[in-house]
Amino acid sequence: MNRAKMAVGLVGGVLMAATLTGCAGDRTRRVDPQTDITLARRFNDSDARIVAQNMIPDCINRPWLEQSIAKLGRKPIIAVGEIRNRTDQVIETEMFTGKFEEELLNSGRVDMLTERAVRDSLRLERSDTEFTDPAFIKKMKGEMAVDYVLSGSIVMDREYSNNRSQDFVAYQVKLELLDIETLRKVWIKTQDLKKERY
Repeated sequence: MNRAKMAVGLVGGVLMAATLTGCAGDRTRRVDPQTDITLARRFNDSDARIVAQNMIPDCINRPWLEQSIAKLGRKPIIAVGEIRNRTDQVIETEMFTGKFEEELLNSGRVDMLTERAVRDSLRLERSDTEFTDPAFIKKMKGEMAVDYVLSGSIVMDREYSNNRSQDFVAYQVKLELLDIETLRKVWIKTQDLKKERY
């Protein structure tokens, strides 16, 4: 009888400990969205924000913008096209497009065409025509009233120390602004990011 009580007590104690341990799980706290949190070397939302905040001011402070305003008599209309992920990682490129749209629109120097349907149309048309079909150019100018398309790519490279005690992941984001009417690139810039594991 004592053994049975002891066994029941032991099983009960183990179950109680397991229950309490399970309830003590991870804790969560809110952090400022502007805080850079790096838990891994993967490209993340902080990286997208840094890229947008560095590249877009450069874009809107270059000669193409004043020349465009003089030519058009108004602020140019920009659509953010595809940012191609050429890495072996899953990177949500909409992190980019959203940040780029935000920076461009909030500058007050350009107008935006930001509807997802327009971006999807641009992506589909571009994959078929690579902006060389005159009918596509006419459609972009007429139906969508877009003057410029911002597009780009992200690539990455890995580097290791000789003894492999450290490794680096280098990302390079390249953006281009294309004049839809002339098919001329009016602005281009690259941004490098490097992350280290030690």
